[in-house]
Amino acid sequence: MQISRITFISLFVALVAGHPTLYERQTITIPKIPEIPAVPEVPAVPEVHKRQQTITVPKIPDIPAVPEVPDVPQVQKRQQTITIPTIPTVPDVPAVPSPHPKAHA
Repeated sequence: MQISRITFISLFVALVAGHPTLYERQTITIPKIPEIPAVPEVPAVPEVHKRQQTITVPKIPDIPAVPEVPDVPQVQKRQQTITIPTIPTVPDVPAVPSPHPKAHA
C-alpha cells in the first residue's frame, strides 16, 4: 500500500501534535559567554633597506707544484727450471699374517 507524500506528512503532524511525549517544548538556558578582549594591534614592521657591503678575501698563496715521479722500470719476467729428483720405487712388502686369525674371519 502506497500513500502520497502529503498524506504521510499530514499523518505525522497529527501524530506528533496529539502525542505529548513525542514532542514537548523544552527551555534550554545557555550560559553567557564572557567577552574576549580585543587583540592589541601589532605595530608595523619598519621596511628593511638593502645595503651593499664589500668583503675583501685574502689571496690564497700558491701551492708549490708536486715534482714528477720518475718512471718505474719494468720488471722482466724470468724463467727458472727446477729439477725434481725421481723418487725411487719402494719394493712390495709381503703381507704379514695376523696373530689373531679370528679377527679376519
